[in-house]
Amino acid sequence: MGFTKLDEGILRSSIMAEDSDTFKVWIALLASCGYDGIAKISPVFLSSVCRLPLDIIEKAIVTLESPDKHSRSLKEDGKRIRKVDGGFFVVNYSEYRGRTYSQKSDAVRQRKYRDKRDINVTKSHKSVTSCDISASASASASVNKNHKVSLPEWVPEEEFNEYKKMRIKIKKPMTDHAVELAIKELEKLKDKGYDPKAVLEQSILNSWQGLFPLRDLKVSKPRRKDGESSEEFTARMLGAIE
Repeated sequence: MGFTKLDEGILRSSIMAEDSDTFKVWIALLASCGYDGIAKISPVFLSSVCRLPLDIIEKAIVTLESPDKHSRSLKEDGKRIRKVDGGFFVVNYSEYRGRTYSQKSDAVRQRKYRDKRDINVTKSHKSVTSCDISASASASASVNKNHKVSLPEWVPEEEFNEYKKMRIKIKKPMTDHAVELAIKELEKLKDKGYDPKAVLEQSILNSWQGLFPLRDLKVSKPRRKDGESSEEFTARMLGAIE
């Protein structure tokens, strides 16, 4: 679960000079950070939760990744984020997370709990036993080799494989039949205007077994498939409504 400290210092930060869309994306990234300072989200997901067009999101990311000569921080020339495998790393996250603001008993107890939790999480990542390796190899094999169902070109392979890995983690591994059903469900959602990649990312992020319409996302107008006649398109839309 993400946790980010926010104090009055942000009012003196150069981020306040950026446009409101960039600031909104910045807050969404901060709220998504894990203990390691990485927000494991994509621009497509940010577009959904911020309710901003993808081109605006990408423009904001470029701004946040760029050096800032007005920044009070000397780290990485004032860059606020850096693209990493799996998402975005917030450059000064650990510095602010480590600051102590209150000595009240409740605050001290909560800090001790978070520190202990983070240490345990770090240890679990570093202490990989032979059993873990075997389980990981088994999971990779089940994701990449055991399934005989070929993915259509429009299905993002990387996100679909991550979705299958997530299903293994929640103890709901996918059979060939389950893969076929998932592809059919993705196709239904795609025909209704939803981006398959964003749909998969939503289920991965929430550890959902199924695939569902994106939350709080305006659906684009359905379009005809390649080679589909207007009569076929109308019949397909009527079928979707029914």
